[in-house]
Amino acid sequence: MKCLNIGCGKKRFPGAINIDIRRTEAVDLVHDLNKIPWPFEDGYFDRILALDVLEHLDDLIAAMEEIHRITKPGALIQ
Repeated sequence: MKCLNIGCGKKRFPGAINIDIRRTEAVDLVHDLNKIPWPFEDGYFDRILALDVLEHLDDLIAAMEEIHRITKPGALIQ
């Protein structure tokens, strides 16, 4: 299962790609989530974790469209 933890901060999720705007010990990939497109292929992820992050993004609709783009049909979004 391919999992992405967006806006992870210091909360690393084992087995996921942990992405945030700043490097911490938890981050695998540094990327500003306000810069679209995100650096992933269409339909790549089975699961997206977005814990306490969406409210901090500049454009919620664009972020949700990007989540839709990078997830497989039937993906779990939390």
